[in-house]
Amino acid sequence: MKREILRLLFTALIVSGFPLLVSGQLSNIRTVKRPVTDTIQIDSLPVIPNSVVTKPKIQFELLAGESKLVPQNATTDSIEITYRIFPTEMFRTYQNKNPNTFRPDYTGKQNPFSYVKAPDPGEGFTLSSLNKSGSISRGINFGNNQNLGVNSNLNLQLNGKITDDVGVRAAISDENIPVQPEGNTQQLQDFDQVYIQVYGDNSQLTAGDYMIEDPNSYFLDYQKRLRGGAFETEFSFGSDRDKDYKNEVGASAALSRGKFARNIIQGVEGNQGPYRLSGSDNEQFIIILSGTEKVYIDGKLLKRGEDYDYVIDYNKAEITFTALQPITKDERIIVEFQYSSQAYARSLLEFHDNLDLGKLKLNFNAYSEQDSKNQPFQQDINDNQRNILENVGDDIENAFAPSANAVGYQQGEVLYKRIPDSVENNGVDSIYVYSTNPDSAIYRVQFSDVGPGNGNYIEVQSGANGRVYEYIAPVNGQPQGRYEPVILLVTPKQRQMFTFGGTYDVNERTSSFFEVALSKTDLNTFSDEDSGDDYGQAVRAGISTNQPLGQSQKPLTLSVGGDIEYVNDTFEPIQRFRSIEFDRDWNIRDLDLTKTQFLPTFNLGLFKDSLGSMDYAFKSFMGGSEYEALRHSGKVNVERNGFDVDFDASQTTTSGELSKSEYYRHKTLATKEISFLEIGYRDDLENNLRYTPQTDSLNNTAYGWWEWEAFVQKADSAENFYKLGYTNRTDRGVKNGNLQTATLGNMYAFQFALNKNPNSTLKGKATYRTLEVQDTSIYDGDPERNLISRLEYSFRALEGAISSTSFYEIGGGLEEEKEYVYVEVAPGQGTYTWTDYNGNDVQEQDEFEIAQFQDQANFMRISVTTNDFVRTYSNQFNQQLNLMPVRAWRNEDGLKEFLAKFSNQSSYRISRKTLRDEGFDRFNPFYRAASDSVLISMTNSFRNTLFFNRSNENYGMEWTYQDLVNKNLLSNGFESRSDRYHLTDLRLNFIDSWQINLIGRLGTKSTSSEFFQNRNYNIEYYRAEPVVTYQPSAKVQVKLSVEYDEQNNTLPEIDGETATTQSVNSELRWNQVGKGSVIMKASYIDIDFDGPTNSPVAYEMLQGLNSGVNGTWEVSFQRSIGKNLQVNLTYAGRKSTDVKTIHTGNMQVRAYF
Repeated sequence: MKREILRLLFTALIVSGFPLLVSGQLSNIRTVKRPVTDTIQIDSLPVIPNSVVTKPKIQFELLAGESKLVPQNATTDSIEITYRIFPTEMFRTYQNKNPNTFRPDYTGKQNPFSYVKAPDPGEGFTLSSLNKSGSISRGINFGNNQNLGVNSNLNLQLNGKITDDVGVRAAISDENIPVQPEGNTQQLQDFDQVYIQVYGDNSQLTAGDYMIEDPNSYFLDYQKRLRGGAFETEFSFGSDRDKDYKNEVGASAALSRGKFARNIIQGVEGNQGPYRLSGSDNEQFIIILSGTEKVYIDGKLLKRGEDYDYVIDYNKAEITFTALQPITKDERIIVEFQYSSQAYARSLLEFHDNLDLGKLKLNFNAYSEQDSKNQPFQQDINDNQRNILENVGDDIENAFAPSANAVGYQQGEVLYKRIPDSVENNGVDSIYVYSTNPDSAIYRVQFSDVGPGNGNYIEVQSGANGRVYEYIAPVNGQPQGRYEPVILLVTPKQRQMFTFGGTYDVNERTSSFFEVALSKTDLNTFSDEDSGDDYGQAVRAGISTNQPLGQSQKPLTLSVGGDIEYVNDTFEPIQRFRSIEFDRDWNIRDLDLTKTQFLPTFNLGLFKDSLGSMDYAFKSFMGGSEYEALRHSGKVNVERNGFDVDFDASQTTTSGELSKSEYYRHKTLATKEISFLEIGYRDDLENNLRYTPQTDSLNNTAYGWWEWEAFVQKADSAENFYKLGYTNRTDRGVKNGNLQTATLGNMYAFQFALNKNPNSTLKGKATYRTLEVQDTSIYDGDPERNLISRLEYSFRALEGAISSTSFYEIGGGLEEEKEYVYVEVAPGQGTYTWTDYNGNDVQEQDEFEIAQFQDQANFMRISVTTNDFVRTYSNQFNQQLNLMPVRAWRNEDGLKEFLAKFSNQSSYRISRKTLRDEGFDRFNPFYRAASDSVLISMTNSFRNTLFFNRSNENYGMEWTYQDLVNKNLLSNGFESRSDRYHLTDLRLNFIDSWQINLIGRLGTKSTSSEFFQNRNYNIEYYRAEPVVTYQPSAKVQVKLSVEYDEQNNTLPEIDGETATTQSVNSELRWNQVGKGSVIMKASYIDIDFDGPTNSPVAYEMLQGLNSGVNGTWEVSFQRSIGKNLQVNLTYAGRKSTDVKTIHTGNMQVRAYF
């Protein structure tokens, strides 16, 4: 018995000890040290999620499916990363049978057990094993009231294998206007990406739209969206006795779709946005390429999305911060992005080569981006403008040229007449006056905003289809406007960079690196002037080592390193290559350094597992006689007995012709877990004593502030979470040669999430901040009180019989004065129609209506971006409530059975922006302001539908109430619209195949415009429509209805337009699944209208028809040919009293893949 026990113990020891032995020999734990960049490559093998630990501890995102880490709050130049990789056995090939036995036999023998699928004659677009979806269509529009129009569409997605070794991925489209995704979610769908990609095991060829980013380089750091071609390949070489060496080579030749820009924005107290972004050449109205932005606040990378930190409107280049990211005057906002710049055709050539020779790794990168000066897109460069560009050199901010261009009279454009130089012009060369006279309105003029008091024109309110500018005479020689009839010419540019670098692992613990870079930047390829500073150089090299101190299992580790960086005065990076807070670290935010820069660095660190780490760095910045600085920085992290303490401090001393300062700052974060709670303290202090270099007196740029926060939160946030915090901030500024208190800020924050019960979840965040101004001579702003909050609630009960979602948010921001322009498009391809109400043959804003018939839809409404904003307070409330008693009482009797026949759907959404603080009323989304001028904008939508017997086959009823109200601030004043109505629908199915619907609608619709008084109306209407439907089979359906409609415009100042409409409508539908369908409609419409017919209210009441007898008819035919081809034919016609018959048609062929 004892022998058996010993045998079992011996076996258990062997079994339990074997994995430990193996893990010691084949451990998948690795530790590396990497420099901090936007994206850090951790390993060449896949990393196990949730195994990554960084030292010092930072927040990060591990890219799914890749061994890449995106740091979010790193403040060091490098970090140590500990992680696990998947075992290499996972990537070996395992097989049960020899695959050669399954390959085709070409000897002619037939396998009697093999299955061969018979070909499908309907599959005309079979492409091997490719997964495909999409369609291609071609169509024409024609009619006797419009020109011939042609439309086409192609959308194709492919994914799969062409051969056993070659695959393909493709998204192909011929859309003329690519659709950009909305920037209100964290993940984006790239609707505007069109590409085809062919790939093998080690190579990849891409043509179309693609992105290149994060090359293996320090100085050459970029992210570019391109349209062209790219090729990448990787191969191994070396003898059997040597390790396999690898070489990765890639190249791109493409048109650059974007241009890089970096905006630095100082937050405004209580203003969540939108904040308007501008281009690198200060372009004001730009389009940002979706997904290319990176947004930082105080050096921390933010997340996009309504549930995170910010949302962005790519088409307007506007960023708005959510209630989860409150904005104050102290926030330092940095936004980096690419935007569409089409001044010239811009090409890009790129080549990279990464050579892996074991311990030695080398890399070479070449980058060249240039504008084609002979292919301008958005500007037509004439001889005079070319002469300006040739002589302006690199002084591109002054490349102004007159913008007036004689184009002749063009209907639909805002044109000007020219008044030549005269005494009345006050010395101005020429004056341009808006005109609609075909004899003199021949000049197309573009006006540029040159700032208040620098121009001779102002923007004026007008009914014209576009912006109108008016000349205003100078007073005592001083201009009184802000616009001038000039344009700033965009110069063609060229940027190039070549880098060569590498790393060498001296041993397992010591590594070194180097990189040299050469740049060329030509700001104006039209001109040879100022070309002596086009070329620049940069060098960086360093070495680092990690050494254990002691022989214990978890010894104290010493890390030592140093590097040098040299950047000469003419070196120009492609994009930012230094850390996001580099300028603040060295106190050079307001300095224009023009000398060569030399930066040596020495690092020393200690790390002890389960205890913490300590790092020290000494750095120097030598910028010639302009600027010299010494910087000492240290970081301490301690994790012990439930305490977690992080301390980061630095002291920077500067001197030179441009700067003399003493700059100290530190950050502290300390937390302690006590039972189920975690208490914490955070502080952030800066003391920046900046002196005038020639004296020892403080200048006005010196400042100091101290912000501290105490908070308590739930330690385990898996189910429920809450956090309560108080923040205090004191800001100091210069007065009488000293730093004195300027403002005091107090902020109270509460955040919670109750997720334990999935049927009832509640989460929210509220931040209340007060700003007290202590000295108005230092800070000239006003005291502020701001509350920003968000509350979300989801509820579900009684097996889903009751479900509800609620959303409430309050905040502050800006509201743009909207402006629209109507642009003519191909016949039938728009949504608006133009009616010349006043007969002056000039397109004016109040003459465009939503087209009732497709042949009239020849215009599109385009939103024009403006620079006019109004400060507002905002609130938003959304509520959805669904009641379905049948889910809980489906098997009940009596009263519950009767109540189960009812169901209800309610949806309410309101968004309000008010002009000024009205106390607690501004938090109330239902509050009606005492003055309409206080309410800047509003969107109100309420819809409630009550159903009875909704699923009953014999009878049912529904009642709907809808209330839609919109108010917007336009450049010409306020405009509001509303539509309120009750709708009832009684359904009767008393005979098989027959159904009767009795439909009634009672409501009011109105429009109010401050500038266009002729568009104001308030129409009360009543409509009754019985409908009889006969459906003898699933293929055939016949409808017949009679409609009676009364409308009355009740505005007091209008002489009461009225309209009575009686119509008979018929419809025949034939449909056979898989074959096709035919739809035939015809209506007889008799309208008795009383009032002037050439007005917006008449168009609304007549619905695009005329008073008297009208007839409309339509025939649609759809035929499916096989499984992949579809033919659509549509014919429509209408006839009104004293108007010719209108015929329109459309023919389209669509093929499905």
